[in-house]
Amino acid sequence: MSFRATSAIPFATILVILLIHALVAIPLLILGGGAGYRFRSEFHQAPSSSQKKSAREIPSLKWHQKTPCQMFLAGLLPYSAIAFELHYLYASMWAHKTLTLPGVLFVMFIILVFLTAVLSVGLTCFQLTAEDHEWWRRSIFRGGSTAAFMFAHSVYFYYKSNMSGFLQTSFFFGYTACLCYGFFLALATVGFLASFVFVRHMYRAVKSE
Repeated sequence: MSFRATSAIPFATILVILLIHALVAIPLLILGGGAGYRFRSEFHQAPSSSQKKSAREIPSLKWHQKTPCQMFLAGLLPYSAIAFELHYLYASMWAHKTLTLPGVLFVMFIILVFLTAVLSVGLTCFQLTAEDHEWWRRSIFRGGSTAAFMFAHSVYFYYKSNMSGFLQTSFFFGYTACLCYGFFLALATVGFLASFVFVRHMYRAVKSE
């Protein structure tokens, strides 16, 4: 309100929102988490050729087989496919430009999902070939790593724009961070599910001894 912005929220409304979160959302979150933990069921669809009490030792990995390098590769290739459309998307959101071809944006999103799934499957295959069986969390970070490049592109877009001041900076990076976080969750889900389906299909051909 001190910046005389038209989108300013009254202080009383802010207090009401905080009270709703404190008295409704947080208790329901705790209650749902407790109920889900108490009535959880065992996961019987985990892909594995055999069950052992001790986990198999993972051999030392080379630099290109580790998580940072795989995240970089899995994020850079899909980002390079959508970089131009992402720039137009930021321009339509923050630079008062008109997005004239929304159909192309949808096609690029389909390409983004497809590339994320293919790269996640390929990198998971390379990881299992190197006898590294801990692919679960890595597939999530590999799939969602494109969001980090999207946020880095937003930093570049901000410094190329005419935006300045605390209000514009906080609005831009706040909303962009929420947007990139949403893409991280969506693409991480795609990467994990693609790797999960691939590993399950592969282990069906492996006989358990």
